Amino acid sequence: MPARLKLGLGLVGLAVLGSIAYIAAARPQASLAPAVPAPVPVTASQVQRRDVPIVLEGLGTVQALYTATMRSQVTGTLEHVDFTEGQSVKRGQELEQIDPRTYQAQLDQAVATLERDQAHLVNAQANLGRYEPLLKPGFSTAMQVDTQKAQVAQMQSTIKADQAAIDAARTELSYTTITAPFDGITGVRLVDPGNIVHLSAAARIRA
Repeated sequence: MPARLKLGLGLVGLAVLGSIAYIAAARPQASLAPAVPAPVPVTASQVQRRDVPIVLEGLGTVQALYTATMRSQVTGTLEHVDFTEGQSVKRGQELEQIDPRTYQAQLDQAVATLERDQAHLVNAQANLGRYEPLLKPGFSTAMQVDTQKAQVAQMQSTIKADQAAIDAARTELSYTTITAPFDGITGVRLVDPGNIVHLSAAARIRA
């Protein structure tokens, strides 16, 4: 076979192969079938009534309904603090304790004074009971009886003053224990244990 004929046949073959490749590339590819999603499981439940939390987010300021600054009403050494900053407390809960010994001694002294004056009153009333029967027969004078009555009245007034002193001393003693006035959250502790407080701020409570 002549060389020219071989070359011509080779060129024809290459042209045929190129046409076949072009036709194959131009033919649209068969699209794949979409995947079938898995079925979603469904369960049945009884209808229930519940509170649904509603959360709102935003910028703003929070202000307490009540604010109380707890101040010491007596002077003394702060012995201990029974709360932490930011702690929730209940009304009447003890917050701080001031040394109560001085105020306890004042209360004991007031009680002793009352007991002494009560004994004097009993004696004065007994003397009045002796003088009054002797007035009519003349064994005692009206002045003695009147003086004894005045002494009894004086001792009765003294006992009332003693009782008031006891109430005042008991009140002062109660001030050595600082308690929460209402339910709330404590603020910054302004006095540390070991310091002597002089009617100064001791604690802050917000509700």
